[in-house]
Amino acid sequence: MHLRLAQINPTVGDIAGNLELVKEAWRSAPQRTDLVISPELVVCGYPPLDLLNEESFISSCMEAVQKLAAEFPGHPPLLLGCPWILEEKPFNAETPTTLIT
Repeated sequence: MHLRLAQINPTVGDIAGNLELVKEAWRSAPQRTDLVISPELVVCGYPPLDLLNEESFISSCMEAVQKLAAEFPGHPPLLLGCPWILEEKPFNAETPTTLIT
């Protein structure tokens, strides 16, 4: 298995800019790559600190990932680090874009 570790430096709070960094890392993956893996909380930037207390911020992160997944060609698969709310609880999630619908 050939992995691509997206070693990028996201900016805290810059959701759109951080996703552009992820897209560039994905686009630059060699042809034989089986999976691209992003850093922890890459969508919101690390460490997000008090931003995680704002449900609207987490929702913005989730919406951005869902939008990316809708336009994502799917190969190689991409694993994103993003805050996520499930059953009204926030999680530090690794979100495979191929599973978001």
